[in-house]
Amino acid sequence: MVRVLAPEASPPLKGTRWSLTALGASAATVAAPGHATFDAEGRVGGQGGCNTFGGAYLARPDGAFLAGPTFSTMMACEPARMEQERAVFGAFEAARFWRIDGAALTLSGADGAALATFSDAAQETPQ
Repeated sequence: MVRVLAPEASPPLKGTRWSLTALGASAATVAAPGHATFDAEGRVGGQGGCNTFGGAYLARPDGAFLAGPTFSTMMACEPARMEQERAVFGAFEAARFWRIDGAALTLSGADGAALATFSDAAQETPQ
């Protein structure tokens, strides 16, 4: 008897806690934990590596993406964490496309290049 398993569904954009895994096209080491959660009312919030942030977003079913300017708390952190945070905020503001492949969310620029990649935090293995 052959048992056929249905493929696991990808997590939805809205309501999933997305953990930052990469900035840019390479999976460069992320200096500090970061995450984002998108709600159904068009708001995104999370942690960029140092500060808590929020803002507005629009993610259309065709993959188009726009995010408004982000706001954040104003704590100072180590230089690597501050640099990461600037890159996270910049990625949200420059992103024009979004897609989910399996458990990975990628935000891409107008040229299609990956700006930030996130994974579904619920599917992560504790370290």
